[in-house]
Amino acid sequence: MVGIANVMVIRRSLFIFVWSSVSSRFYTVSASYGRSLLLLGINFCEAALAFAIFYTFSHSLFSNGHVVYAPIDMLYFSLVTASTVGFGDITVSSDTAKWLVIGQILSSLGFISLFVASFVAGFNDSEHA
Repeated sequence: MVGIANVMVIRRSLFIFVWSSVSSRFYTVSASYGRSLLLLGINFCEAALAFAIFYTFSHSLFSNGHVVYAPIDMLYFSLVTASTVGFGDITVSSDTAKWLVIGQILSSLGFISLFVASFVAGFNDSEHA
């Protein structure tokens, strides 16, 4: 069972993730091409960090028997998952964790597709200018 303090940390990290995703849209509407890519990259890192914080305080979702992972391991797992590499050295042990990882993969693919689309659009604009 997750304690009250862990629930508060999880709620705070999810709020930071959602707020960073929403707030970046307001700042990039009239921003330059370079700033848009920079903010998209920063938001990608914020999302990976928010998932790492969530994973760190959810030990029961990832502990396979007696192994409890350190915060650096969860950051590593989050960045490997976000970059779609997936080495397989850390695995999830519950259905809830699998759903969380699926959510992270889908959000990471969304960030990657937005980055590629923005990059290609900027490249095409500079070619026609």
